[in-house]
Amino acid sequence: MTTLQTAETFHPRDEKDVQEAVVWALGSGKKMAIKGRNSRQWMGYTNRINPDALLDMQKLDGLIAYEPAELFVALRPGTSVRMVKDLLRQQGQMMAFEPLDLDYLFDAQGQGGTMGGLVASGLAGSRRLKAGSVRDHVLGFRAVSGRGEVFKSGGRVVKNVTGYDVSKLMTGSFGTLAAMTELVVKTLPRPQSEASLFFSVPTIQEAAALARKAWRAPLDASYFGFFPASLDIAPEPMDGGWWVVVGMDGAANALDMRLERMAQWLEHKPSAIIREHLSQSFWNDYAHIRHGHMGKTILRVHLKPTDATSLAEQLPEGLQVSFDWAGGLAWLWGDQSEVEWHDAMAVIGGLSASFVIVRDGHHLKERFGWRQEPDLSVKNLEHRMRHAFDPHEIFCPQRFFD
Repeated sequence: MTTLQTAETFHPRDEKDVQEAVVWALGSGKKMAIKGRNSRQWMGYTNRINPDALLDMQKLDGLIAYEPAELFVALRPGTSVRMVKDLLRQQGQMMAFEPLDLDYLFDAQGQGGTMGGLVASGLAGSRRLKAGSVRDHVLGFRAVSGRGEVFKSGGRVVKNVTGYDVSKLMTGSFGTLAAMTELVVKTLPRPQSEASLFFSVPTIQEAAALARKAWRAPLDASYFGFFPASLDIAPEPMDGGWWVVVGMDGAANALDMRLERMAQWLEHKPSAIIREHLSQSFWNDYAHIRHGHMGKTILRVHLKPTDATSLAEQLPEGLQVSFDWAGGLAWLWGDQSEVEWHDAMAVIGGLSASFVIVRDGHHLKERFGWRQEPDLSVKNLEHRMRHAFDPHEIFCPQRFFD
């Protein structure tokens, strides 16, 4: 049996090399898995894939074009996310979306992974409610389809109307439609200043309501999280209760006024305020759940913000939870038994929430799948799209799709 360790590996350095590798796979009837820095190796069913070859994209890296004034950066898919973030920071900019980096959970050294993997996975961090998701800010790309054909979509400007917006299909496709060879993503100026307000409340009901109220405020806040005081990640200790955290950023000369107006809007006096690098550090850790005491099983759950209280109240005792996106995103973790995790999955299903299993210490993927399966009509549409781009399934869609 061929394994990832024994599979033949291609190291393309340009688009022509990628196309030749795909054409080889087509002509030989081979299966090919696309690989970056393995920072998202947890996604899908890794034990299902049995590729004949690996398309290692790490050497297909580097900057193609960067125009700070035009708010875009074009680069090759093997470029590390960390390198791109550092480059933009030097110019006082950032990516228009916030990347999600879960390397910490796996003790990985993937530097946040590659830009190709970031776009293919389509996962965004805590800033999503304000900034939007990854798919909202991919302006264009070039790729080689499973037919061995080079194609492109979009361009290097925000207003681009040349054909279908295929970028949104590629984002979140997990690399099963095509092998990208170039990416163009939108950039934005970095905020001049940043601060976060911490509010202490006694119950989950009050925490969820306060976070949603902050989200509705006409004050352009960026982050909305809440978590039990037992996590001990707030700047001040608290015995029992919940913390609500609202992060705001923008022009330095207006931030203090906006913070004050947020407290007035919420009709609640903040228990603590942290600023600049302390605020940035907090959200970097919180967005990527670097709480320091993760369990062996971790779930990422999307739900209605109004269901956050129901989720927390119905979870088996001892299971840890924190909320982001004003309650629209929950992280669950712990070392509970398999039976208790099955009970937790029943709660998630009862709320019609969707899940992604990030770390599986109880073989939950075998029973529930690695992510919430879409309904039949969506599954059929996904299958037709994959067949259009990769009719011979050389990109191993079985790793991600049933």
